[in-house]
Amino acid sequence: FCMADNNKLGASLKSPVCLIELPYSAIDRSDKRIDGFFGETRLVSESFEFDSSKKIGEGTYGKVFIGRCRKDNSLVALKKLRMDNEKDGFPVTALREIKILSCLKNKNMVNLREIVRSEPNKDNNYRGSIYMVFDYAEFDLSGLMEMQRYRFTEPQVKCILQQLLRGLAFCHENGILHRDLKAANILIDKEGIVKIADFGLARSFQGDLDNPLPLSNNVITHWYRPPELFLGAQRYGGEIDIWSVGCIFAELLTGRALFPGREDIDQLDKIFSVTGTPTEATWPDVIRFKTFIHNVPHNKYRTNRLREILDLNLQVNASGSSHNGHCVGGGGGGRNVGSLFLDPVNRHLGGASSPVSPSFAGSTCPRPSSVSDEAFALLSKMLKLDPKQRITAQAALQDPYFSPLNPSPPCMPSDLPCHVASHGLIGAGGVLLEGGLGCHEYSVKRGRGRIGGGGR
Repeated sequence: FCMADNNKLGASLKSPVCLIELPYSAIDRSDKRIDGFFGETRLVSESFEFDSSKKIGEGTYGKVFIGRCRKDNSLVALKKLRMDNEKDGFPVTALREIKILSCLKNKNMVNLREIVRSEPNKDNNYRGSIYMVFDYAEFDLSGLMEMQRYRFTEPQVKCILQQLLRGLAFCHENGILHRDLKAANILIDKEGIVKIADFGLARSFQGDLDNPLPLSNNVITHWYRPPELFLGAQRYGGEIDIWSVGCIFAELLTGRALFPGREDIDQLDKIFSVTGTPTEATWPDVIRFKTFIHNVPHNKYRTNRLREILDLNLQVNASGSSHNGHCVGGGGGGRNVGSLFLDPVNRHLGGASSPVSPSFAGSTCPRPSSVSDEAFALLSKMLKLDPKQRITAQAALQDPYFSPLNPSPPCMPSDLPCHVASHGLIGAGGVLLEGGLGCHEYSVKRGRGRIGGGGR
């Protein structure tokens, strides 16, 4: 590995050779994990034990299982890479993720422990399997929101968003675009620490150049993809990730996806129906896109209805028409939060009791009828149609929305609902473990029979 003081990690990712160039401050100098991958890897059975039925995720990349480290008894997530369709021998998405996570280390990024392998056998066509081993995070945002009976308080929304922006700012400062930010890829551990995950689509970018290299626009899940990518943009930077963060922010505030579209044109229509159709005044470069000229009705949506849609989504959830409207971290409908968390556990364990964090007992959750002015102001900066006008991750962290002088400043990570996982919280479709718990998008949807599909 080539470690340079003044170069970004991103500069090396366009090359097929495994050379990583990083600013000195970004490097964990004691990290030896990468030696195991490109040299001799350990067998998964030597270091970890796991049950293949304890699956918490599955996708085109492969499957994710919960495991336990034999050395320190800690929980881990084992990402088994799908190798059967690989013409080049090793998945490019996994290689990118390994390269990035082996060299960049941040509190708000998922931690890659090591790479391990299994012996060749009949089940893997005698090729062996490769596993990426991560620290285990008990929750992802999509799993929490899919439960559809909890709503975050504004201090909790601020805490989650602030941590997400810190992780993203670190990536952008080191020349890395995530390109797949969505609720399911935002993990939260039982201490309430937010972790950005799944760097398989991550790529380098050079924000200091006027003419960056072209990149694919077929990235980012539909609901979180910015309009310029649907229109065909191939030269972009951190602003595409900021749009995704804005979509996640809106979802945290209201409990509902802001742009739940389907195919590309429908998704664009969903966006413009909220933001208004762009004009040369609001987005000067939009007329350069042939898709906009030929496929988008220019006068269909004349006004920005973002505030209206946010408040409507919030009121629908607060009314209980789509779920019970319980607030995470506070009582809902007069019901004690302790019982809200304990009931599913008692049913699962046959009546056994479990302690609940005192910070979740008995408080009343306010039910605002509209999104706060400060939240709306920051969200509007993230969801600017013109990419050049979008706020950066670093600037967003300085926004008045996060001011400690605000009437509702960000809460501490320990005050997030995920903190009670260590005390026995279990959600609909959650996976209960010895000393741990999972509540992820996959497990919640599996519990409801809704695996697959959707723009998430």
